[in-house]
Amino acid sequence: MSKYANIDRRFKRVLALWLAVFCVFWSLQTSAWASGTTSAVPEDSRSLLSSVLFPFFSAYDPDKFNCLDTSLTVGSQTDEIQYKMNCYGYAMRFVLYGQATLTPADGGGLNGYKQQPGEFASLADKAYVRPLYSSDPEVLMTNLVYNMNLDAARVGYTIAEYTPVSSVVPQFGSYNRLIAVVTGEYDFHFYMQHNDGTWSHKPGSAEVTDLSLEPEGMKHVLTNSNIISLANSGTYAGGCLKFFVITRDAVIDHPHIVTGIPSAPTNVLADEDTAGDYVYHAVSANSGFETGRLDFSTDEDIYYYDVIYSGFFYVWITTDSADGIFCGIYDGNDSLISSAYGDDMFCAEAYLSSGLRYTIRITDMGGNTSAYLLEIY
Repeated sequence: MSKYANIDRRFKRVLALWLAVFCVFWSLQTSAWASGTTSAVPEDSRSLLSSVLFPFFSAYDPDKFNCLDTSLTVGSQTDEIQYKMNCYGYAMRFVLYGQATLTPADGGGLNGYKQQPGEFASLADKAYVRPLYSSDPEVLMTNLVYNMNLDAARVGYTIAEYTPVSSVVPQFGSYNRLIAVVTGEYDFHFYMQHNDGTWSHKPGSAEVTDLSLEPEGMKHVLTNSNIISLANSGTYAGGCLKFFVITRDAVIDHPHIVTGIPSAPTNVLADEDTAGDYVYHAVSANSGFETGRLDFSTDEDIYYYDVIYSGFFYVWITTDSADGIFCGIYDGNDSLISSAYGDDMFCAEAYLSSGLRYTIRITDMGGNTSAYLLEIY
């Protein structure tokens, strides 16, 4: 691309910015003429939909996690989230940063990356990480819980054991989340509760499911009413079961980088954005400037924008995506009012009304991991 093309692109962007400023000014001035006042919108109108934001909200959404790409083979590298987390990653919302390299799985199939309790511990705590290999389910559970707490201390959340007082597990999901952990001989498994009273899990690199580990033809949908009796199915029969209340939110965008450097922690957190895939997990874009990253093939980053003054707004996206990024602006009814896409720098524009909250949704059109810069004028 020539330097003149770059100059032309910058000129167009500056022109759009000045047009946006003029529109906002004109909107404010005409409102003042009509009412005889220049008072701003009341503060409480800037958060009309704040009640829908629940970072601990969890939904059973297998299509978000399960891979439909049948062309993958041993040695393939993929952005499919199914191969970038296991049961621990799924329950804790850890996802591998970048692509996973596939290896053969025992009994056929493919293995991706599998997070292990203790691998997120700080460098100072690495020496205290306990082995997760024991024929005694109780010893394995003790070591696993110890390692989970090391991870939590470094990442910044808490874990507290919870003992149900009846056969029906109570519902969490407003200010924390509930997970279940089972151990058998030489193995462990994690489950997570959803806000509708169901449970799901992800066996290794296999698909996410809400069905029990019982034999085919005998499986049940996991719920608050049966998770206690069915969690220790299959190879975990006769093992240990414990429940934990965690303050780790349900947002999926918590990527980590595997360094492989002995002198550094095994994993480096790479939280380039915290914008989740559901409107409940949306984060504010009212700063007008956000950097983000789509971390897996089905990732969708959602931001909210509270409008103080009515007028035309321009949402600029700058990206390195090879296939392009889609950007949509949605109203409070989740209806699309404007959109645009591009693989370099592009803009979506819309007239937004004061006192209302809008959402901005970003996805990669090719299902790739990609970084972007979001700016609003």
